[in-house]
Amino acid sequence: SIHWEVVALYASACALGKGLAVTGAALYIADGFIGLLPDFLTTGEGLAISAAVFTGLTTNFMSDGATVSAIGPITVPMSIISDAHPWMVGLATAFASSFAHMLVIGTPNNAIVYALAKDPITGEQLVTLKDFMKHGIVVLLLCFVVLIFWVIRGYWRWIGF
Repeated sequence: SIHWEVVALYASACALGKGLAVTGAALYIADGFIGLLPDFLTTGEGLAISAAVFTGLTTNFMSDGATVSAIGPITVPMSIISDAHPWMVGLATAFASSFAHMLVIGTPNNAIVYALAKDPITGEQLVTLKDFMKHGIVVLLLCFVVLIFWVIRGYWRWIGF
């Protein structure tokens, strides 16, 4: 059977992203977001790191694909406004959308583990939301450290940009 709520989630996130891009709201939000950042985070690697942190935190509260659909149209104009390479910021956004480790809702993998992690005899939940938070924050921070390292090393240049 088709879970229409999942289809609706992805479709609405794609529609939100497209609407932000077409109406110019993405550019407005990007400009406002850059205005809130300290100067060292508004250009080059700092902007890519800012976009990655924003995306990485957001993806824990919604699906990975929906996060990129909604945030991608904002982070790419941020790079253009700041005169940073769009691939650098775009790839940082895409990579960070995979950092959904803290909540069950972040990715289907988490939901499957949570749903199946029950004692077959007692029905007791063996992996709890608290477990996701406790261990997920450690993995999330490690992911950020690795991504920040690769941003500073200029990963987008290694793939031809």
